[in-house]
Amino acid sequence: MYLIRVNQSKTPKPEIATLEIFPYYVVNKSAEMDLAGVDLNLLVVFDALMAERHVTRAGERIGLSQPAMSAALNRLRRLFKDDLFVRRADGMFPTRRAEEIAIPLRQALLQIQEALEPEVFVPEKAKRTFRIATNDFAASVLLPRLGEWLSREAPQIDIRVIAADDPLAITLLEQDKVEIAIAPFETVEPQFERQALMEPGDFLCVMRKEHPLASSKLTLEQFAATPQLLVSRTGDSKGFVDEILAAQGLKRRVAFTVPSFLLAPLILTGTDLIAILPRRLALMFQDMASLVTKDPPFPQRKFPLATLWHQRLNKDAGHIWLRHTLVEVAAEVFEVV
Repeated sequence: MYLIRVNQSKTPKPEIATLEIFPYYVVNKSAEMDLAGVDLNLLVVFDALMAERHVTRAGERIGLSQPAMSAALNRLRRLFKDDLFVRRADGMFPTRRAEEIAIPLRQALLQIQEALEPEVFVPEKAKRTFRIATNDFAASVLLPRLGEWLSREAPQIDIRVIAADDPLAITLLEQDKVEIAIAPFETVEPQFERQALMEPGDFLCVMRKEHPLASSKLTLEQFAATPQLLVSRTGDSKGFVDEILAAQGLKRRVAFTVPSFLLAPLILTGTDLIAILPRRLALMFQDMASLVTKDPPFPQRKFPLATLWHQRLNKDAGHIWLRHTLVEVAAEVFEVV
């Protein structure tokens, strides 16, 4: 739609007039402005005019000629239905409407600029929340040290931890509900990246110091005959140990299942149950509670620990920092490089 305006001549002959035809934009006040019809370069012009308060200097600031700046200002005036800048002897004076929109538009331009430029992540100043999916073992051994690390190096970084095994962690990564996951992840699909955190670890048998088997070497038959505690997130009473025993024609009784490794020492210290726990956790619990550890009487099955993330986050500066931090934290915890 176009609007025709009659400009009366300023000469003594009032019958002389000119017709000025320009686009007229109908605005539905109940709806937002359609950005598809807006030249966003005009916002750069507006920002320069607000900074310089002078058409020529604003043009030099952004590399436009004086005629191009004047044309752009006219388009801005039509876009915002306001003069925006009033010419005075000392330059261009912004109207109230211009002052109202100046800060929001400046912030929008800064956000666009940040999106287009390579991200710089400064952990000491960064404010960001990372969501981590992890199994119980990794949470128990890594997160306490990660908390210490963040309090020193990145005090304004927030962490949200979601308990998850391998399949659930992969689903959460695919749905962009977490940024990184920690688990064994022995097989990886092409859309993911994997970083090892720990060399494959083994297990120890844990029991209270007063346990009848605490002072003697543990045989396979004794092990199978002793009631046991099993850490199982789902409550399933079967684990890899049962497969090993079945191959030897033996079967154990799982008398107690708990969903978290952290509950194991609390139960073991007050019962004659035994449990097979990852070596790192077993040694930690041994130091914390009245427990003893023994090598299992069967061939060990080792497991790795790794981080996993979606490839879409490969170049995210904050995510890169988090990945490197987890590697360094793991190196301290597991004493590996």
